[in-house]
Amino acid sequence: MNFVVCDDDLRFAERFAHRVRDLCAEHNWECCCQCVDGRALLEMDFSAIDALFLDIEMPGINGLDIASQLRSKYENLILVFVTGFIEYAPSGYKVQAFRYLLKTKVDQELPECLEDMHQKLHADRESISLKTPEGKICVRLSSVVYLEGTHKRCTLAHLDQMGKPACIQCSGTLSSYASQLDHKGFLKIQRSYLVNMRYIEKISNYKVFLKTKEILTMSRLRFNENRQKFLLWKTEHL
Repeated sequence: MNFVVCDDDLRFAERFAHRVRDLCAEHNWECCCQCVDGRALLEMDFSAIDALFLDIEMPGINGLDIASQLRSKYENLILVFVTGFIEYAPSGYKVQAFRYLLKTKVDQELPECLEDMHQKLHADRESISLKTPEGKICVRLSSVVYLEGTHKRCTLAHLDQMGKPACIQCSGTLSSYASQLDHKGFLKIQRSYLVNMRYIEKISNYKVFLKTKEILTMSRLRFNENRQKFLLWKTEHL
């Protein structure tokens, strides 16, 4: 796991990074944790970074603004705010913060945070195997938005490495792919669509509103059951 720590208090940042390394070592997890100055963050390439531990109030820099800019470029980057000010907690949800750690409670809260993070990263790296005209390929489940099936062909809508919408044509029935995705956070909204719940913004009036701005129609027969499944999933993944 690759982590970055950013705090204007360099001594705190180094102690925090040391604690992260120690906790990962206890679990035999490979870990690289580096400390970076706030002004250098926006110049960094985070494509290979799993998580950023970020202070909010730093001289001349607003951690929330930095987080917002990074989120727009790196959708899958895990953001954890580490600060002494509890009043900023609600603002973290705007940038989809994974966790909010108070500096006074780091020793108590960091172990659970890292365990949950490791579980999330493991899940995010799971993939689905597709049969395409070019051969068999694997696509990360975390990037799959939905699968649309017609007869023995499917279209997989996903986000590419730059976070832009893209489609892959593949052979096989929707049912065959559904078996790969069982218990993986996907919802069959109608006979032809299987949707990744992480990309659902809301479900309303037999419509599924996606974070990609697409709107799909849900089967009336499945509506109540699927809405309950989505609400339960959303509660478990807050």
